[in-house]
Amino acid sequence: ISWSHELRGFRHNEPYVSATKTNYLDSNSDLAIFIMSPLDLKVKKEIIVTTSEHYRIDIWEILGHDDIPSYVDGMKHNLVKGDPRWMTADIVEPTRILFMNGALQCMTSHEREFHESLVHPAMFAHSNPVHVAVIGGGEGAAIREVLKHNTVQTVTMIEMDSQIVEIAREFLPSLSDCSDIVGAADNCFDDSRVNLIREDAKTWFLDRFGSNSNKVVDNYFDVILLDTLEPQDNLDLYHNEQFLNALMNSLSTEGTIGVHLGDTHTIHDPKADKSNSTKERNRFMVALENHEETGTMFVYDEAHTGFEIPSSFLTVCKSTKKCMENWFAEAQATDYQISARILETNSKKPNLINFDGATQLLYQIPPRAWEEVYCRREPKPFECDFRSLDPTKALFEVDIKNEDDSDFQIELMEDDHGDQISSVYAKKDIPKGSYIMATELASSFTIGRNAHDALKSTVQFQQNANVIKDFLKYIDDSGHESLSEGRSLTYVEIGASALIRKSSDTKEANIGRWMPNKSRPVYSPVYDRHTTSLDVFLVATRDIKEGEEIVKPENLW
Repeated sequence: ISWSHELRGFRHNEPYVSATKTNYLDSNSDLAIFIMSPLDLKVKKEIIVTTSEHYRIDIWEILGHDDIPSYVDGMKHNLVKGDPRWMTADIVEPTRILFMNGALQCMTSHEREFHESLVHPAMFAHSNPVHVAVIGGGEGAAIREVLKHNTVQTVTMIEMDSQIVEIAREFLPSLSDCSDIVGAADNCFDDSRVNLIREDAKTWFLDRFGSNSNKVVDNYFDVILLDTLEPQDNLDLYHNEQFLNALMNSLSTEGTIGVHLGDTHTIHDPKADKSNSTKERNRFMVALENHEETGTMFVYDEAHTGFEIPSSFLTVCKSTKKCMENWFAEAQATDYQISARILETNSKKPNLINFDGATQLLYQIPPRAWEEVYCRREPKPFECDFRSLDPTKALFEVDIKNEDDSDFQIELMEDDHGDQISSVYAKKDIPKGSYIMATELASSFTIGRNAHDALKSTVQFQQNANVIKDFLKYIDDSGHESLSEGRSLTYVEIGASALIRKSSDTKEANIGRWMPNKSRPVYSPVYDRHTTSLDVFLVATRDIKEGEEIVKPENLW
């Protein structure tokens, strides 16, 4: 039997309903969208519906008519190639979904992707997380992911609703199942490292880390994970200045925070503080951004969490340089950290199914929609003017194959010591602000710090590695480190731009960086998306006459 439920008439304001919804069955609620309204579900089964002291809790089991078996379903039922059951929903394991106050919290079919995306970016942004706090997360999946790190000694979980913990144990047992993690208890809540505190998180943090607290604490937290309702659904917690101060006070020197922000932006969204669906989230992010203890913060999206729209997450760091080094690590460096830190499984299966070095590499570049909304701020952040080349400015390029079409003339000669030197001259007038050899500069290659250091070590132990020595000298002569603090990249020019002479006389130099020499703000999707162009492009700093030599300043980078 297919059925659908829709509310009619007026809604009653209920104390546990969020600021953006008027009823847990309102047409905008997740419970209505995923369960009550759809008619295309083969299975729509109520598992438990109850009201605790703080939440209305709904767990439903669903299965779509068009669902087909997963790999796990196929293994469980010994399906082989050609088996017709691959094309039906007959053996598909139904998905259980947890709702709190009508808001979707997790679904068993995608919960690992969701919780890996929430937990591990913040965990690996810290070099050695020992003490971790989880706010909310009563279903147990967040602490399960935390306990996979061999550095963790204590996990303090503050969940004000003890009933959700017991309900999750009974009806969502896979979420708190730690039996496959080597050295962990069968149930994550029973692990000796976990301290479950049944108390309001705001009260608990203010009591211990608030400005008026006199309590002596045993440990500061290296990582704090907010696995509770989204910012727009929990105004009392996310928009309490004293709580945010206590949260930052509770962090260790290099502490990090991981937060689920909700649905991602689209490029058509208005200013974040003007949209009813995002203004409370924006208010929370701006409060963190402006907090004196915040070093840097990053936003990222994950599309595999089971929600209809990709989920957005935020990692906040108390320190700047070290966190940025970890965040912007090369994929292989992150993979190495995963292999060194993540505990093995008893089944010998991979302990992570979604997060790896390549995934973190994607998280380093926030989606364009976040950049678009960021640049709608008033006043507009200065870096928003550098998201693309200015079409009103001319491009002056070099063409080695066809000198007649080239805007520059290159002269090679030898100095008194027999070393080759070069000079580059303008073949036409170049107005101030014009782009200089943009194509050549965009061809620069990058080398990471780990690879660079490895080559240096090779030269030390291999006396005949002349080719590597020459390569390293070229990197020193034609390369420069990224100007973004924490990024371990060196950009190496390989085109004609590397032949431009450098001068220590700033009056002689006539080209300079496209991007003004300003430090990266605490939060900037623009910097994170456009680091390469901000790090390599050059412009004319004054009008350059035909026949005049092109000269870089010695301290350009």
